Amino acid sequence: STEVTGEAEAGSTVLVKAGTTELGTVEAGTDGKFSISIPKQAAGTEITVTATDEAGNVSEAVTVTVKDTSAPVSPTVNEVTDQSTEVTGEAEAGSTVLVKAGTTELGTVEAGTDGKFSVSIPKQAAGTEITVTATDKAGNVSEAATVIVKKETVYKQLETKTNVDPHYNFTVKLNNNLDMATVTSSNIYVKTNSILVDGVKVSLNADKKSIKVEAPEEGYKVGETYVIYVEKAVKSASGKELKQPVKMQFTIASNQ
Repeated sequence: STEVTGEAEAGSTVLVKAGTTELGTVEAGTDGKFSISIPKQAAGTEITVTATDEAGNVSEAVTVTVKDTSAPVSPTVNEVTDQSTEVTGEAEAGSTVLVKAGTTELGTVEAGTDGKFSVSIPKQAAGTEITVTATDKAGNVSEAATVIVKKETVYKQLETKTNVDPHYNFTVKLNNNLDMATVTSSNIYVKTNSILVDGVKVSLNADKKSIKVEAPEEGYKVGETYVIYVEKAVKSASGKELKQPVKMQFTIASNQ
């Protein structure tokens, strides 16, 4: 609000304060009505209003508390797959997060002091539209965030490597000659804790059947675990996609 309105004794001087700070004053009309322009106040602020008549008599103060009418920002929601049993993301701290599929409520939880939330849900079919809203303590509801359930990719797991040098360059060997145009950083990449690692370079080796995955110039972080992904979009020279995408986990030696 940018004004305080109400009724007081006709012709009295109405004073509006927040604590000891005077926000504004005005003379009530002949019908007793008044309107005082004020700066916007934070939710929870106590405003006091008094009326002083022409003889200088001051009324008892009336107190109103500024209400929160601002809806929370729409939550941010992480990817959900057909194998997911929880929906995670961030919303206004302390807000109540509601997860729905259509009109069906899947779960609700209070966002933490850091805004993070995790709501347990039954597995949903790929293509299902999930909506997530946040409701603050005053009952204001955010706009819904929408995510579409994705079909989870099942990767062939190669042998895990440990005690790897931070600057080690991996070679991923496949059975057929490969289409060089599909050997790209969008089809072959490295992640740690689901976060893409920058600076990784991929290239087709001279044998045309193997891919070189070069470490970032600064190397991988000591003690960290990483995963190399090779997606189905990597094609053979004859144009066929991989039968199954591949991934390989490796951990960098901690004594480097």
